Amino acid sequence: MSRSPDDAFVALVEDYLAGLQAAKRSTHTVEGYRYDLLGTGARIARDLHGAEAGVIELRLSELDQRALRRGFAAWAADHAEGSIARAWGVWHRFFAFLVDGELLGRNPMRAVPKPKLPHSAPRSIRHQNPVQALLDAAAAPDPRPKLTRRWPERAVALAATFSVTGLRLAEVIALNLNSLTGPAGARRLQVTGKGKRDRAIPIQPGLEAIIDRYLLIRVKRHGAAAPSRTRTRPCSCTTTGRE
Repeated sequence: MSRSPDDAFVALVEDYLAGLQAAKRSTHTVEGYRYDLLGTGARIARDLHGAEAGVIELRLSELDQRALRRGFAAWAADHAEGSIARAWGVWHRFFAFLVDGELLGRNPMRAVPKPKLPHSAPRSIRHQNPVQALLDAAAAPDPRPKLTRRWPERAVALAATFSVTGLRLAEVIALNLNSLTGPAGARRLQVTGKGKRDRAIPIQPGLEAIIDRYLLIRVKRHGAAAPSRTRTRPCSCTTTGRE
């Protein structure tokens, strides 16, 4: 079905989000885009049509530069700079989608000021040997055994994997029990990274020993995985065995 500038804003948003879903963007990403578009759109609708107006009443033809500036000003009143910058980017990509679909001649977001986020230096552990300090903290027993369920072997395995391999959080979470391949002394981690690109990362002997110890303790605590489940059973689980 063809669209026109007089179509409802909400319908165009859903068309855009459907494209993101078709491109296999994560559910979290799609919902974040929906929140930014419909949330800011609701502020614009109230500014144009009164306090009782809903975003369902908004039309694409009403989204001129003035309406967008006023809508983003209202959104900025109760959102942090980082949230405004993210919403600005979402709207910019949404309008680029409409320009590509020939519903707009140009992207109006160029007239909407974008917050400049301060550049902060990355935090670091102030220690002569920060990796060792991190591993020591992970391995330390919890002084409150009745208030928490610490699992030092898992914490050490995660800290060591991050420190030695440089894997991203999402990559580590996605590791399954069959991601650890190869014979003892020549182990590798089969990792799926950005763009679903697979790569193999050699494991140093020290890290191999730490991971093996964690997996041994895991079996003692929660039982061994059936061979048919190693492909889907994640390496990391909660202290209660939840995956």
